[in-house]
Amino acid sequence: MRTISMLVISSIMFIFHIMLAPAVEIVNAKIDFIMISILLLTVFSKKWYPSVICAVYSGLAVDITTQPDTYINTGMYLFFGIVLGILVLFFKNNSFITVSIAGLVLVAVKHLIFVFLLYIMRLSEHITLSTFFYGIPSAIYTGIITLGLFFAYKWFFSLPF
Repeated sequence: MRTISMLVISSIMFIFHIMLAPAVEIVNAKIDFIMISILLLTVFSKKWYPSVICAVYSGLAVDITTQPDTYINTGMYLFFGIVLGILVLFFKNNSFITVSIAGLVLVAVKHLIFVFLLYIMRLSEHITLSTFFYGIPSAIYTGIITLGLFFAYKWFFSLPF
């Protein structure tokens, strides 16, 4: 039952990522709801597989709906899901400040890898400083939103089922 509810949560976060993130952007800084979902599912389930399932499911959904034929998001989300699945074995304390900083760092690294992959695949012609100025505000914005969603996930995972 809990695995099905995790898939429902990741579906809701995918819908937020596609429909809500463009509506609440501030100066081209968008919230990465899928990265928040992968991070918080990993932290609160304390297992490796929810992050991998959420990463593959959400990454495929984003790639199919927004960028067909590249599957860059699936690979990146899967990479971060595996890394978080391994890290959850070592970190037992999940304070909201640590999780928020982790969300900030994950989105910043994701954006840097994304720009580099686009350059390697010849889908972008140059790496400019303006692309990094887009990634850092998005990372900060995602880190702030992670603070609020941390408590919602904490409440959800305290329910007895």
